[in-house]
Amino acid sequence: NKKLWLIISIIYNVGQLLVFKYTDFFIENINNMLHVEIDNFIADAMKSQDVIKLRTLRMIKSELVKKEKDGGTLTEAVEATILMKMVSQREEAIAQFKSANRMDLVENEIAELDIIKTFAPKQATDEEITEETKRVIDALKTTQGTVSMKDMKMVLSEVQKTYPTANGKLISQIVKTFC
Repeated sequence: NKKLWLIISIIYNVGQLLVFKYTDFFIENINNMLHVEIDNFIADAMKSQDVIKLRTLRMIKSELVKKEKDGGTLTEAVEATILMKMVSQREEAIAQFKSANRMDLVENEIAELDIIKTFAPKQATDEEITEETKRVIDALKTTQGTVSMKDMKMVLSEVQKTYPTANGKLISQIVKTFC
């Protein structure tokens, strides 16, 4: 009887270990879904010999790997932040290249931007961000009486609670028009 209980407890403990091991495996794979997706797109880009797409996908992957090696875990929010940063960098580069009349570089940046946007989360429209910013400013006016540029950080944080990927530059421009 004691041997039977010992065998049952060993089997139970081994079963629990396997469940925990496979649970970690599945969670790890869920967190790395973007990695797998990008790897598949990299393979497709290699097969089709699409140089711009391949270069852009490798840039995305390197940013994700860099974040992982820095000790960060890649959640969807972190991935979205990385991708939105890359989108913002490309948009700024496009504006600079246009002002310098470098249309060849503008075309490259636009191509990269289009590829990065396929992985980035959908952004709120400027109208949605404007409406939310107005709502936050109106709420601050009712509680504080007036809103000034000193309240910029508070407005920005409140709007970004609703729209985490909202462009801070756009929000600050809207606040400047109302203050």
